[in-house]
Amino acid sequence: MIRHSAFLFACCLLLAPLAVAAFAPQTRVGFTTGDQWEPAIAADGYGHVYVLYPQYGGVPGCPACPSPTAILTVSIAAPAQVALTD
Repeated sequence: MIRHSAFLFACCLLLAPLAVAAFAPQTRVGFTTGDQWEPAIAADGYGHVYVLYPQYGGVPGCPACPSPTAILTVSIAAPAQVALTD
């Protein structure tokens, strides 16, 4: 039993430097204009990430959108943004 444990411990020591323990670089979510406050973030079991936040100061490309407007960003193959209005 001790030989087996020693072998397992030695394998772990050899493989430990190969493990990557780092975060991915940060990615901006949301518009670069206006103000965005207090996002709600969720993830599902399929690898999608959902970010819901209020967009103050108008929504680019949507002159009829009120302020604030709830914006939902979903990470799929290419992130998509949806403006949620009344």
